[in-house]
Amino acid sequence: MIPLGPGPVPTTGEELAARARGALGHAWHLGGTPVVDADVSAQGEVDRIAIDISGTSIDAAHLHPRAAAWHAPAGRREGETTVRSLDVRALPVLVAGAPVTVRADAVNVVAEWVRAEGGDLWLVPKDAASTAEPTTGHVLVTAAVSDLEAAARTIGAEVARSKGVTLQELHLRPQPAGHNAVRGEVQAKAAKGFMSSRVVVGGHVQVDDALVLRVVELQLDAGGIVGKVAEGLLRPRIEPWRGKSVDLSARTFAGARLTALEIGADDQFRLEATFGS
Repeated sequence: MIPLGPGPVPTTGEELAARARGALGHAWHLGGTPVVDADVSAQGEVDRIAIDISGTSIDAAHLHPRAAAWHAPAGRREGETTVRSLDVRALPVLVAGAPVTVRADAVNVVAEWVRAEGGDLWLVPKDAASTAEPTTGHVLVTAAVSDLEAAARTIGAEVARSKGVTLQELHLRPQPAGHNAVRGEVQAKAAKGFMSSRVVVGGHVQVDDALVLRVVELQLDAGGIVGKVAEGLLRPRIEPWRGKSVDLSARTFAGARLTALEIGADDQFRLEATFGS
């Protein structure tokens, strides 16, 4: 979803870019100013939108699946357009302090102009493929595991502090486990007062050729009083994933389905996805 702030549907690329530039920082909770460029045809179709958030930062709290930035605003539809070319770059963006590189592009994205209840205008992808030309897309996300470990340590320390616990150590140990399969382990040491305990969370995830994600294995080991407190917090969150399978090919973006996925993690986490209609 691309926010455009108050005002009518933009009629020029310059207007669309300026309004998106001003509204993106607030809606996406960015620290920093994005670079936006756009072209709008004489017929009002959006020929191109290019968004570059390189050098900005995002608080991890706003990446939660329930965060407002992930959901289309409720409001009145004011027309439809096709975004011929959509390009998003982050080279990199800081996510909870971790540099994450993102390259995403899509073509022929059917979208709607939506007037939110507060009066702001949004450009929202419609879950319908283009009838004129195929909707396709590609996403590549990479990050150093050492940077993700530092970010996890920061987030974990904040969560632990809110429960009256001190996170003393946290180590992330991913390793490849075959094609499109990753085995990982998080080792942590937490303390409360003079007591401390170690907690280990591990798992094995794979994506098969039919693009079904399977959680092959999950483990949670914790000892001591502090460890049992951590186990009580973590187990209700991880148990629903035990043995779970998710058909990723059923997920769509603007009517395009996932057609290919590559994941890997050793020194670097890498996710590459291709969509098509």
